[in-house]
Amino acid sequence: MMTVVLDVNIIASAALNEQGTPAKALDIALSADVRLAVSAHILNKLDDVLHRPYFLKHLSVAGRERIVSTFHGDREPVEPDESVRGIAPDGEDDLVLGTAVAANAEYLVTGDKGLLAIGAYRGVRIVTAEDFLRVLEQA
Repeated sequence: MMTVVLDVNIIASAALNEQGTPAKALDIALSADVRLAVSAHILNKLDDVLHRPYFLKHLSVAGRERIVSTFHGDREPVEPDESVRGIAPDGEDDLVLGTAVAANAEYLVTGDKGLLAIGAYRGVRIVTAEDFLRVLEQA
């Protein structure tokens, strides 16, 4: 079973546009033999983002609840690997990458240019939603 971490920007994009590439990647990951790993940091950041004015205006309460419930439920949050520091240009991104490392994820799916520039770290491939869709289609 493949383990994957989705960055908040991918999850939030999927919530806003159910026809977009991030939503397709999320839907396929949920229906395939994939373990979606999350951390408390990712869940807290997702909650913060979904309550920003733009998302409150463009996403229904039901839409927010649907996407949040996807990542809560029976998923036990992973504690980010604390040794992942100073790798990404932004400290918060180190926490996301640390989550992927701690979960032994094969992929970290993100739209963050700083993370994407890293390419791979400790066995975690850092890819866009489009690249991840290609991986899933080949599996």
